Amino acid sequence: MRSFWLKVFIALGALLYSPVVQATHMYGGDLSMTAVGQQPGLYRLTVVFFTRDGMSPDQAKADAKLEVYSKRSNKLMEVIPIPQRERIVLPYSNPTCSDAWKKGLAMFRYYDTHRFDVSRYTDPEGYYIIIGWGARVYTITNLANSIGLLDVLYLEFPPLSQNGALFNNSSPVFRSPVSDFACVGKPYKASFGAVDADGDRLRYSFVTPAKHYRIRPAGDPLIPVDWAPGYSLTNLMPGRPTLTINPTTGEVSVTPTALGMYLFTVQCEEYRNGRRIGLTRRDFLLPVVDCRRPAVPVPVVTNRGQPTTTVQLCDGQSDTLRTEPGSGWSYQWLRNNQLISGATKPFLVIQNPGEYRVVRSNTRECVSDATSAIIRVQTGESPKIDLVPDADPVQCEGRTVTLQVTPTPTAQYEWKRDGQPLANTSTRQLTVRESGQYAVFVRTAGSGCIGKDTLTVRFNPKPTATLLVDKNDYCEGDTAYLRLADSTAGQTWQWFRDGQLQPGLTSAAVFVQAGGTYQVNVTNRYGCSTLSNPGTLTFWPLPAVRFDSVPPVCDVAAGPVRLQAEPTGGVFSGVGVDGAVFHPNRAGVGIHPVTYTVVSDRGCEARQTRIVPVSRQIELHLAPVVRIDRYDSIALPLVSSVDVLTYQWTPPTGLSRTDVLSPIASPDSTTTYEVTASDGVGCQAFASIRVEVVTPLHIPTAFSPNADGVNDVWEIRNLDRFPQLEVSVFDRWGHVIFWSNGYKTPWDGFHRGEIVPPGLYPYVIRAGDAGTFRGQVTVLY
Repeated sequence: MRSFWLKVFIALGALLYSPVVQATHMYGGDLSMTAVGQQPGLYRLTVVFFTRDGMSPDQAKADAKLEVYSKRSNKLMEVIPIPQRERIVLPYSNPTCSDAWKKGLAMFRYYDTHRFDVSRYTDPEGYYIIIGWGARVYTITNLANSIGLLDVLYLEFPPLSQNGALFNNSSPVFRSPVSDFACVGKPYKASFGAVDADGDRLRYSFVTPAKHYRIRPAGDPLIPVDWAPGYSLTNLMPGRPTLTINPTTGEVSVTPTALGMYLFTVQCEEYRNGRRIGLTRRDFLLPVVDCRRPAVPVPVVTNRGQPTTTVQLCDGQSDTLRTEPGSGWSYQWLRNNQLISGATKPFLVIQNPGEYRVVRSNTRECVSDATSAIIRVQTGESPKIDLVPDADPVQCEGRTVTLQVTPTPTAQYEWKRDGQPLANTSTRQLTVRESGQYAVFVRTAGSGCIGKDTLTVRFNPKPTATLLVDKNDYCEGDTAYLRLADSTAGQTWQWFRDGQLQPGLTSAAVFVQAGGTYQVNVTNRYGCSTLSNPGTLTFWPLPAVRFDSVPPVCDVAAGPVRLQAEPTGGVFSGVGVDGAVFHPNRAGVGIHPVTYTVVSDRGCEARQTRIVPVSRQIELHLAPVVRIDRYDSIALPLVSSVDVLTYQWTPPTGLSRTDVLSPIASPDSTTTYEVTASDGVGCQAFASIRVEVVTPLHIPTAFSPNADGVNDVWEIRNLDRFPQLEVSVFDRWGHVIFWSNGYKTPWDGFHRGEIVPPGLYPYVIRAGDAGTFRGQVTVLY
């Protein structure tokens, strides 16, 4: 009977704690989270898994459900669905050897943006994201039992808010792998490095892969794989040397000595200021194949019918590299030692510089590949030149413009005007007197690439410019009107004051408010300019008025307010003003402008206006103390005498919001909240309330006394608040089978030296002033 219940419990645990995404032929995968801009809590979540390239998007689940947990308590924070976005077939070098292991890889990517509630993610111990992919169908050499195991993807991240401030961080993101295999007896190297958007220091290591996971109240949720005999974390596969990883770069290397399919997990940790703040992991399968038979013939690369090791290109040109075709061969081109996706023909069109090679593979059997010699492709850059005039290329008739080219060593020059060659012009300078478009062509010695630049030069007549001024004296703040005696279509105007250009004045007639000597430079449609006669304006200063600011009046019934201003002799005006006194009760509630006006001896008038806000008195009513159970909540009962206010509650811990009249409070412990109420003009009132939190007694409904170290006793929590506790447990006939005054030693399921049968057992718990608790506890096996 006990064996039966134990199997049922294990089966239920697998269903409850191992959510699986439908997928087969798993090769591994990883998780990442990247901050989107500076928006608090907004992240792009990405799930990547690798499988056979024959698997279609329809065979994979439409979305992946990420589970987010607290590291401290393993509490589920939220479940986030991420949709499938794309499937990418990864290139590989030898399809015959790859197909022998059904190794052609495809990469499935799930990603979406998600906004985390920053106020919930504040635990200093951080959080983790986990998902189980299933199930593996390959026999994995270094595992004791691999068929049906999950591929568990795992990521840790720090709290999103620390010390009340946003902590913006992106996890490391693994680069896409080269989906290659390893050969027995040959060195193998592959990069499992990642990039970090924040520039954090990254450290790489091997860790034990997980075969599934189980979420419990405490402890590591990852369940490690079972290694096959002779294998371990330090001996992942046979090799001389064995599989190792560079802790700084993430490069994996090995020289295999045995065939097989080997699983390993790379962990990438990120450090900031010497402290680890997060990590992500990548699972990966590496096939080791036998490719020690004689290699295929080395391919010879030709260009334009001739064997070559170098190719010269000019900017914007392309060319073609070729090698001899043949039945039973496949090809893969590389540039700078990187596979070129889709480049699997016996020819390649090239446009970029670099070192090119082609790998020839046998399509009928798995033998060593043959790689061509390196073909270095170089690009000849056209000379970078600038055609520069010594003056404005738009000139009046009778002047000259000298054009010159940036000096270029070993260069030959050729000039043209309006497309026609100019005789005796082979130097880098040319002086011109005629309108037209001039072009210079520059060719360097030993290069067929030509640099070119053009410039248009025009010679045109000048316009006339006569400035008219109505009067010369104004008050500061007045506007003067200046205009030209005549203007024609196509002209532009530049105005100057005291010799300085005024960018905002660009018409033939302008309005100005500053004194000085004005002139206007008139430019016609041909680009020729004439500077006008000067016109002088004087703007007399206004009296200097200083009107003291008036603070907000927070009670309409307050007494009169004295107004202060300089110089004396001016006049105050406005609603509620009597002489130099402002009366709030006359003005009433509102925003009231008050103006002080002064006239100088030159008749220039100045004024200054102050705004006097008048508000009703704010009165706040709030109970001093309220009491709630732990994990309960309450709306804080604030009442205000004024309707339109802004509120700020502190501290924010446990509050639904901090800027509303009655927020919902659910603190973990007794907390005193204070509120400041403000109106739109700066008047404020204050109140506070103490929320006392009472912790209830926690009584589990089941336990399993099967000595597996998990939930073996009936543990009642929060006992420190109930010192007079008395616990009684009964069998189905009402006989007492366990009694305890206090509960220092929890019931372990035994009665008279024997474990009780599984089933329901009534209990009565007397907790003094807290009352009596009755119920049933289930004993499981």
